[in-house]
Amino acid sequence: MQKKFINYEDKKVDKRSLTEIAKEETKTINYVENNMDKLIRLYYQRVSQNYGLHSIVSSDDAIFLIPGYSVNDPDIYYPAASLLTMNIYEDMLINQKNLKNNTILFTAGGSGSGKTTALKNTGVNMADYAMVYDSTLADVNFASGLIDKALKFGYNVEIIFTQRDPVESFINGVLPRAIKEGRQVSINAHSGMHSKVLNSIIQLEDKYKDQIKTRYIDNTSTAGISSETSLTELPRFDYTFEQLKQKILQEITRLIKEGRISSSVAESIAQQIASGNSKNQTEDIAKQPSDWLDPEILVSMIRSMPYVLSKSNKVSLHLGRGKSSQAFYFATKYREVSLVDINPVSSTLAYEKTSNNLSFQRKTLNYTSQEKLDGIINYLALHTEYSTNNYDPAIVRNILEKQVSQLNEDGTLVINSFVQLNNGKQIVNLELSAKSNNGGLSDAELLVSFSQDAYSNYNQERRGFLLTEIPTDQPEKRSFSLPLNDAVEFLIRKDDQSCWNTNLKYKFTFWTKDQFEHELSNLGLRLLSSLALPKKSITDKAVDWQIFDNQNTPIELPAIQWTGIAQKVSGKAVKIIETDQKPIKTPYVQFRHFQNIETSAIFDLASRPGGDIADLLPYYYDKANNKIFVMAKKNFPRPLINTDERGSSRLNQWVSGGYIIEPISVADVDSFDTEKTKQTLLIRAGIKPQNILAINRGPTIYTSPGGLDEIVYAKHIQISGDQPDKINNYSDLTESGTLEFFDIQQILESAQTGSLPEARLELNCYFLLRSLGLVPEKWLGEKIVLIEGKLQEKTSVNELFAKEPKTVFQKTQNSSGFLEHINATFTEVDSANNELAEVTREFIIPKHLSTNTIVTLPVVLHDGEVFIGLEERDLPAPQIREGNSRIITAPAFRLPKSINSDSAVNAFIKDSFEGTFDVKNIHRLAGEYYPSVGITPERVTSFFIAGNALKDNNIQWVSLKDTFSNLEKFHDGHLAISVMRLVHALGLWEKYLK
Repeated sequence: MQKKFINYEDKKVDKRSLTEIAKEETKTINYVENNMDKLIRLYYQRVSQNYGLHSIVSSDDAIFLIPGYSVNDPDIYYPAASLLTMNIYEDMLINQKNLKNNTILFTAGGSGSGKTTALKNTGVNMADYAMVYDSTLADVNFASGLIDKALKFGYNVEIIFTQRDPVESFINGVLPRAIKEGRQVSINAHSGMHSKVLNSIIQLEDKYKDQIKTRYIDNTSTAGISSETSLTELPRFDYTFEQLKQKILQEITRLIKEGRISSSVAESIAQQIASGNSKNQTEDIAKQPSDWLDPEILVSMIRSMPYVLSKSNKVSLHLGRGKSSQAFYFATKYREVSLVDINPVSSTLAYEKTSNNLSFQRKTLNYTSQEKLDGIINYLALHTEYSTNNYDPAIVRNILEKQVSQLNEDGTLVINSFVQLNNGKQIVNLELSAKSNNGGLSDAELLVSFSQDAYSNYNQERRGFLLTEIPTDQPEKRSFSLPLNDAVEFLIRKDDQSCWNTNLKYKFTFWTKDQFEHELSNLGLRLLSSLALPKKSITDKAVDWQIFDNQNTPIELPAIQWTGIAQKVSGKAVKIIETDQKPIKTPYVQFRHFQNIETSAIFDLASRPGGDIADLLPYYYDKANNKIFVMAKKNFPRPLINTDERGSSRLNQWVSGGYIIEPISVADVDSFDTEKTKQTLLIRAGIKPQNILAINRGPTIYTSPGGLDEIVYAKHIQISGDQPDKINNYSDLTESGTLEFFDIQQILESAQTGSLPEARLELNCYFLLRSLGLVPEKWLGEKIVLIEGKLQEKTSVNELFAKEPKTVFQKTQNSSGFLEHINATFTEVDSANNELAEVTREFIIPKHLSTNTIVTLPVVLHDGEVFIGLEERDLPAPQIREGNSRIITAPAFRLPKSINSDSAVNAFIKDSFEGTFDVKNIHRLAGEYYPSVGITPERVTSFFIAGNALKDNNIQWVSLKDTFSNLEKFHDGHLAISVMRLVHALGLWEKYLK
């Protein structure tokens, strides 16, 4: 019975998800590494039986030796097969030297071109050669690596290229073989290969000249006659990639109509032909990457996206083990992507999933290149080089120096790595399960084994670490004393035992977060974002283990997965630091004090002189790609980001050099009509009035109504045409950054993943999407779990705002003493710590509490509808502005300075709602943000809390949909951001728009 033809283009990526696929890929790579000698012996037996000689290198034969290989699901096995093939090649280079004609024959040509038959027809005898490497040579970089090795070993090199009409190759070569063997067929791969291969051979011939011999075979005759010819006489088929795909589809359509292709084949490709296009998977993956990608790769990439993507055209990727299969998503975002990996991944991956803009270079990261790049991304890759070079940090330093030299000016370097801990040498107790894992070693037994064999690239005496078992009274548990860094190393790898032996040689951690930041600064880079978080795949399984300090107090898993983003800025400032605190002589920040006549409570209110602030959000709509791009300032200096902590702690450890992405803003605004908007955009952004299509009002918010008398208006300006990217320097530092267009979806995604700390840009992007009737892409933050409950009392937005205004505040000369007024000096320095500029800034912070604020949003699912708990407060700022002290807010709290961990925050939230709301689940709603970084270093984190409502008159329960639809009425900025994020996180945006 004929096997069913499988059309790869029309087949979606199976729902194992790419995370699972990547794990399988890693598993096969580890199998090859751990069984290399055995597999090479089996390979020689196989090719000897198939070809009558063993000196043929063929990945098509190597792949059959990988356990589990299926012709219908080959992608998982390509990396492992490529690794095996390369080792077979290197083994033959040693053993075939000076045998026969001491020549390596590389066969070249697209798939289905009939290379083997053409060689026989032209009298070429493969047995005459020391070695035959059966390949396509379509990737010039990969081919160059093979040839370089051959020449280095002293071999002669001969290439024989076979030319055949690529349409004929597919119909009469690839297709029959696929049907016979049940293989997958990729029109994309075939078309991509044929569109590149001859050009690759010409480049090789030009590069090596008389070092290699190149021959050409014409296999275009329909009579099956092959003949040797010259390059000039060789028939050419100058199809573009898309043209070739379309011609193949047209030919398949004709054959189906004529009944020359069986029904099973016709059925499997009917949908593709009906659509008239051979769509690959890229479009689906680009739209909803979270459905396909390893979530930790995706989150790391999204963090860096606005910093890298806005102008980058050419990017180099260095992905960690088992991650190369996911490189294609990067190629949906950049014009040209080069994947660098020591394990060769078949170039088929690039052709199938990204058309033609992903190339592959088989190199270690420690390579030298003159190629200039706009971005370099290292994802869990540097530890490999560190571990395979005697655990020497100098090798990492050397790699980073080379990468920086490759970057264009303003280019971006991204590093994702595990980090050591500042207290990593501290001795801790690690409690583990003593139960067997599916009949294998228990976690406790695995740790004992790990302590003996860890870091196996060391010699025997230096391997492992000191481990002492200590008594425990916990049943089915064992407890061990060991250094914290080694405990972390074990937890990183303990749940992935498929590659246990391979990972023994790696030290995943080698520098602390602070050390990474220091190294980037020494390289002359400006730190744009540095964020370390706990590794979620470990913390999700925290029930299986627990770390204790020497006082037997539980320790949370520290933030160990770090993403650093830095920019090459030769001779420019790399950071802004607070250097001094000075007395205030003539205050810029003004204070007023108000007393609540009902409660006698006193509020201190700070403000900046002059008028209010306007945020301007120019945007244009790319109809061709259905995308919205917003204009914002990139690398705008904000010194208050880097104030001394003064006893506070950063909850998520995000830091930067002091340069952020933020909206175009104008201070001292008393009135801001259309004409003034146009004038400001011309001066600040170079936007000409004739390019302005529409000006619409955005949200009006209080940035932090509890302590600031500050209101921000927003204007959304639709524009057309390209705009200048230079900003006149209107700051008192060395520069004001640049103006750039950002994909609105990437702005929101970066806020979710913690690398965009400016709140008002995020909020305006949400309001703009809502006003245009557009939906944000899938939420990337924590998954929200709702809890069913019953509400006794509910209200509506209209009812909330129908209440009579209140004026409960009167001025007083007395201060509550809550706020502290500081005047500090900030210095802008270059990488050599030379002072470039010095400025003073006045700002306010709480005198006795931290600079951390948490905003909470209680949520109950009542009869299938989501309700949120709001707070009705009286504050002086709205009374001054609106004649009404009443303001509806999300419950917000300033944290004490003593709170510095997630568990402490969660406990604080539960205590704060005791008696009013029974808290069951607490979820962080995306990253922290600065509400008004021009006057305060206050940082805000939004939390969603699910539970059951208890009787309390202070909480007003309102439908989330009602709030979302009427959000303009609520002027609390914290509430607006939290509501937008929650609707997005719950996937209700599109439903609520209707």
